[in-house]
Amino acid sequence: MNQIIRNFKRFLDNHGFRYQTVPDNNNIVVIRNALDKHSSVLMTIIVSSDDDTSNVIQITAGGLGDIDEATYESMTMLNELNSYYRWFKIYTDDNGRIILSSDFLAGEDSNELIMSLIARVLDIADDCYPKIMRCLWG
Repeated sequence: MNQIIRNFKRFLDNHGFRYQTVPDNNNIVVIRNALDKHSSVLMTIIVSSDDDTSNVIQITAGGLGDIDEATYESMTMLNELNSYYRWFKIYTDDNGRIILSSDFLAGEDSNELIMSLIARVLDIADDCYPKIMRCLWG
């Protein structure tokens, strides 16, 4: 298991955060409704590493909505959000789900940094959600 992910799991345990792991991959932590003080609709946050030795950590968040059919308006909206929220990329996956994602270089003591980035993604999601819904539901 990646040492950064191992330390992050220990941090979550010590602070009473609930999380899940993926059975086939110890380098993935799944947090649902991560921080109580945010009213975000964001449902799932994934903190992961590619392998046991990588210092690159990815935070991926989903649950902001689905784009069933890419339109000029929806792609323009995503481009505008990407331009404004440059710390996270905002895109659709192969199933049309809107995803926020960021990669960063971490050290073994990066728990507070990871938590601050989770808080940032929740803030971005809180701000983006009404804009996304206006675009999708017009």
